[in-house]
Amino acid sequence: MSDRSLFQKVFNSAEIGFSLRAISIIDRGITGSAILLGLEAIITFGIFGGVGYALAGTLAMIILAPLAKKIKSDLPNGQTISDYFQLKLPDLGYWVMIFYLIMTTVSILCMQIVAGGMMVYAIFDIPSSIGMFLTYIFCILLSCLRRSELLTKLTLARVFFIFTVAFILPLYFFLREGAEHIYKGIRLYHPYLLVTDNKDVLYFFVLSFLIVLGKAIMDSKLWQYILVLDKRESSHTFVLSGVIWGTLPLSFSSLVLIVIFTGGFQNINTIYYDLLHGFDSTFLLSLFVIGAFSAISSTFVIEFDTLTKLWKMNLVPRLSGYAEQKMSKAGNYIAVFISGIALCLSIYLNLSLLNAFFYFGILFVSVLLPMIVIICSKEKVSNLITLSVLVCTTLGFILLQNFGYMKGLFICALTSTLLNFSILVSTSLLKNRKEKYK
Repeated sequence: MSDRSLFQKVFNSAEIGFSLRAISIIDRGITGSAILLGLEAIITFGIFGGVGYALAGTLAMIILAPLAKKIKSDLPNGQTISDYFQLKLPDLGYWVMIFYLIMTTVSILCMQIVAGGMMVYAIFDIPSSIGMFLTYIFCILLSCLRRSELLTKLTLARVFFIFTVAFILPLYFFLREGAEHIYKGIRLYHPYLLVTDNKDVLYFFVLSFLIVLGKAIMDSKLWQYILVLDKRESSHTFVLSGVIWGTLPLSFSSLVLIVIFTGGFQNINTIYYDLLHGFDSTFLLSLFVIGAFSAISSTFVIEFDTLTKLWKMNLVPRLSGYAEQKMSKAGNYIAVFISGIALCLSIYLNLSLLNAFFYFGILFVSVLLPMIVIICSKEKVSNLITLSVLVCTTLGFILLQNFGYMKGLFICALTSTLLNFSILVSTSLLKNRKEKYK
């Protein structure tokens, strides 16, 4: 059975309601970084920072709904995001976006490696760099043993398991400690977490929305779901996906309150350590660890599979004869090499999960508006639009070094908006001028 026919069976079967199809889409948002990022957002921006991150994901999914409908209208028989790029972009623009898709895939791999390193540190109290390496080895083994059909069939079971963990654990701790007791402890030791007039929370919410939407719009697996989903149900499915997904990081991030309500903490790593060692039940500890590593490993496997498919579907078909046959078998080796680069980058940067979210967020903020232009355009898009992605990305990483994460991201987003608006206006005027003199 081909991947497309399998997806169609899963998503468009009469026996499966759109709510279950929504949960399948949510599976793409359940990454290790998404689960653990809310904890760090609460520590950095307060309780409303965790709420803002969850709300940003919800709004991103809702905004994606009309875009998904347009994508399906443009390419009713397409299978992948690269098919859509071939439809909407010239050759240069096509290869720029394929290269950029590889970059965004590497960034997602980095986020999972960082999340895995933090979890290994919390469990075994070993350096996070060793934890990152062990996470990489574990995920590579799973990737090499992967079977697409099996992974797809296990999607619903895995999502239900993670949601069960997300609701059982906070409920257990709040019942054990008492919600009022926890609230009083937070007011006593960490009153700054309850501040409501913190402007940074609003900035964090806006940036989270842009980054999460940019990530979703460049997610090749999500595109496969979009292209096999029935056009009539796409809007309802994505709206429901957003509403359900928002509860997940909010639920997991509430666990941080259980750790800190009795006193202070040294840093974010010690919070993960204290959280895992705060479980008085081996069963509950196992649930949390399995849930977190399930999200991390499955996301890694999916991105690994994306790299192999990009290799086989975009480069190999341009070869011929013996070279094509030989190079088609090299997909896994190429994916291992690229994911190895992600490991080295993660260890070299040595960022916290939140800082990694901002750092790699430059990629998604830079590509967001050009992708919206590509989707909304009725004809092929100018190469200038795709080249603007590279310009804004380069500028964004420079700005991060000089202005910090949040200011750098905002300036990058503003630059992308002005640059793409200028390109659209200039190309439109040039086109009208040519038609006038015909």
